Amino acid sequence: MEDESLKSVIKKHTEEMLKKSPIERFRKIMMTMFKEYPAHVVFGFIESSYPFESEKVIEILVKDKIIELSRDSKLGRVYRLTEKGINFAVAIINLEYNKNVLKYSKIMKKLTIWVIVLSVFTLSIGLIQLFIKPPIFNILPYFNQISP
Repeated sequence: MEDESLKSVIKKHTEEMLKKSPIERFRKIMMTMFKEYPAHVVFGFIESSYPFESEKVIEILVKDKIIELSRDSKLGRVYRLTEKGINFAVAIINLEYNKNVLKYSKIMKKLTIWVIVLSVFTLSIGLIQLFIKPPIFNILPYFNQISP
């Protein structure tokens, strides 16, 4: 029963990951491994994210000392981040953070431009009223005479 639920979770994850680009899949792997560190090891995640080239991806990550492999009697092959892998995961987090900051910066730039345009518009209306004196100002002395 437990194996069937685990297989269905892995299958669902595989289908979800295949819809994403390879870089997004790799970022997801690194983020999951970083979240699980140091208490847990991860299993089956790379295989389900890269179903056709998982052996090559694992080999590259082990060779570059991003992850370390070990065997578990219950889970089979498991892997966890090394010190270099943790640094790499932090760099990926910062990259994602910078992408969000850049999006926020673009929104704030548009808001700043709108505030400047509206300020210049308001200033010009004020200057026009100061120098041109529209006809509405001609009735103001009349109201000053009526008031007690």
